[in-house]
Amino acid sequence: MRFDQSGALTSEDKHDVSGYHFDLLDVEGTRVYLASSYPTGLLILDMNDFANPAILGASRTVGYVSKLVREGDYLYLPMGSYGVRRVQAK
Repeated sequence: MRFDQSGALTSEDKHDVSGYHFDLLDVEGTRVYLASSYPTGLLILDMNDFANPAILGASRTVGYVSKLVREGDYLYLPMGSYGVRRVQAK
């Protein structure tokens, strides 16, 4: 959706996201981290331009991601009996 300075709706963008489901969301500045269970995995977005988000990275996961933990330049994704996956967050 786009709004003018008075708050009136000027346009509404629609995207087909059928088949996508994200269970976890984390935001750090303009960076957004989305995670879900297999097969989607992890998606890292740059939201500097809210109308045109840029995909910075993506990674598939095997198991259910129960949490997003950021430490330095890495994200740690605990996945139950599948262990912990480490993904570069840059």
